[in-house]
Amino acid sequence: MSIDGALAAFREHVTTSLKELGDHLACAVCLSLPKTPIKLGCSHYLCDECAKRVFGNKKSTCPTCRTPCTKRESRMDERMKSIVDSFTNVLAAVSGAMGECDELPFGSQIPKEQLELHGAVAQRRTSMSLVKGLRAGMPGESTLRRAVEMIWEDKETERTQGRTKERASTSQACETADAEPIYATWNGPLIDPNAEVEGITCAFCKRGSEVGEAVVAFEEKVSGKKKVEYCHETCAMWAPLTTSAADGSLVNVCKEVHRARRLRCGVCKKTGAPSGCKIGTCRQSFHIWCARLQHGTTFDEQGFSVTCPVHSITPTTPSAKRSSQAPFLSTSAKHRRLGSIGPSDTSYEMVALTKPSIAGSFLNDEEKKTIEKFCAKFDCEFEQSVSDRTTHVVMSKSKINADRCLKKRSDKFFGGLTRGCWIVSSTWLQASLKENRIVDAEDHEVLGDTRGNQGGPRRARLNKGVKIFSDTHLIYLGKVQSQQQLETSMQLARVDGAIVTRIEDAKISSDELSEVLNLNDTSRVVVVVNEEQSNKAARARYAEEFIPFAKRLSKAAEAIVTHDFVLDSVCRREVMDLGDRSIEALESA
Repeated sequence: MSIDGALAAFREHVTTSLKELGDHLACAVCLSLPKTPIKLGCSHYLCDECAKRVFGNKKSTCPTCRTPCTKRESRMDERMKSIVDSFTNVLAAVSGAMGECDELPFGSQIPKEQLELHGAVAQRRTSMSLVKGLRAGMPGESTLRRAVEMIWEDKETERTQGRTKERASTSQACETADAEPIYATWNGPLIDPNAEVEGITCAFCKRGSEVGEAVVAFEEKVSGKKKVEYCHETCAMWAPLTTSAADGSLVNVCKEVHRARRLRCGVCKKTGAPSGCKIGTCRQSFHIWCARLQHGTTFDEQGFSVTCPVHSITPTTPSAKRSSQAPFLSTSAKHRRLGSIGPSDTSYEMVALTKPSIAGSFLNDEEKKTIEKFCAKFDCEFEQSVSDRTTHVVMSKSKINADRCLKKRSDKFFGGLTRGCWIVSSTWLQASLKENRIVDAEDHEVLGDTRGNQGGPRRARLNKGVKIFSDTHLIYLGKVQSQQQLETSMQLARVDGAIVTRIEDAKISSDELSEVLNLNDTSRVVVVVNEEQSNKAARARYAEEFIPFAKRLSKAAEAIVTHDFVLDSVCRREVMDLGDRSIEALESA
């Protein structure tokens, strides 16, 4: 046997032996080496975090032998802690002797101090060759790939020059990292959570090739037996305990599949969710595809870890609104909360602004409490009135019928339409809180009003910024019964681009009319009055006052309409037909 062959065989035997020994020392729940081993009454060991979860159950039993156990019978074992420390020291020594290229079992759990003592370099979480290969096929990833590569280049430079990065101070619930993590939205493939599953299903996410990535086989030996699991490479890569071998392939995938079977996703509620929140005390777990749908979730592309919305780092959130379990970090300006909703989602406006704003109309006390919970959970702002910053106007469900049409219109409703806001029912808030994510607003969007004006809210949203009266001069003529209705109609007309003139007396002289009225040749002229030709007296006013006034203008008016015509046009987000309201039609009526 050659020297290289002998060395390869020696390395294989050493690695196998260390793996078997590590399996005996590992926690029975998370399969990692326990930093603080807890000995149960049955003499089996758990790490302190897993022990807390076991004791938190009503009927706590040992995960290994199912023997009932209590916190009183358990204790921290100093002797076991010394054994684990000695084992990681051996791993560090072997890593220093073999070099960084050799992947060791439990290598990612070796303390940095022991690695430096033996002249070894901290092993990478996942090989960059695999990361580059997986990311190359994903849309819009060029910026992210460059950022990840720059992170590793900076880390290598710092190691060679003996420099260390300044660490952010954290509470005991959050451990510091070697470098500041990059928190960003999920930039992987966009998936449809309701799409039909295609082909072989992934052992983690229970989805198939419809996510845009093929399901591949991972073959490993578990407890001396050959095991095969079918997974997406992305799902496997984001499982916390997977590591990379010297050839760039992922290992420990089958063990992670076995561990994830007991973990339920916080979004889809299915098992197989390996990606837990980075904060050790948090019990939230996700499938990597589902984590993107959870508003406020952030992703550390360097360490391949997920942070739930409650514990995501954000200096913009007041400390008073933080959860009592959330660690406080003195973060830099680049750390901010980023929603995990992509631009293709209908609720993207919720994360597109620095601080989204929501206004409510006709809300009862219960709905007001609901909107406060929604804003606190998803970091939104509740406004008393509609402004240019408003993204959603929430209407009380008591004012909306079964056809999702509004029974009564309000100033906030009109304000949301003219600004292109979402007009939704309060059921949208309840559904989002129930599913713990911002659901599709289109399923709760108001479709119109009970006056027959349909499609206005959707047109306003899709044609945001379009002014329907931009080529119209509206002359409000005569006395009115409701001054408030007149002011509302005139204000909305101005907002929608109309030139507005108010004239009370239809018999105003031509000289006075020329002083107050300056008609533009490019604008069409429409006269707005308070009443329809509904009775004999109204028809007489049309014939004696309104129609003669419209005809003696320097530019003849095209039609005579009512205030309701203006408001209905605003609701539809398009000018209604002037056919039966034209001067010719009115004269022949």
